[in-house]
Formats: sequence, structure tokens, C-alpha cells
Amino acid sequence: MASDAERPKDAPLHRLGEGELFSEAPELGVSLGSIFDHDLFNMPKIQKGMHNVESGERVVANDHAVRIRHFHQTLDKYINGEL
Repeated sequence: MASDAERPKDAPLHRLGEGELFSEAPELGVSLGSIFDHDLFNMPKIQKGMHNVESGERVVANDHAVRIRHFHQTLDKYINGEL
């Protein structure tokens, strides 16, 4: 957008009411709203789990990150002719 262009108006604010689901907000649509509903449902369990770690460290999906990193290292070795 050009710097001299007029700024578009803000989207209307929609605050969800007590007990209202994200999937009920028409501007989000059912698909995206359902994802937010699911995440919100899981949040207390995730928070509780984070406080139960004895080491105090926060590890997020380390097992997946290790596998992805190993895959890329192996792929690089094939590309570079080392394997």
C-alpha cells in the first residue's frame, strides 16, 4: 500500500460472551473457530503440565525437533555425497 493511501477502517470488535465458543463467531468461521475452541479447552491441562516439570525447564516437542534435525542432517549428507 502506498504511503499516501488512506488507511482502511478497523474491523469491528467482537468480544465473546461468557461461555460463547470461538466457532460461534461468524468472522472466524467454523473451521478456524473450532481450532481455537480446541486449543482453549486444552490450555488448563497444558498449563498444569508445565508446572509439573521437576527440572523447571520448558521443553516443547523436543522429540519431534530431534527427528526433523536428524532428517535434515542425513539429507545434507546424501546431497553432499557423504553417504
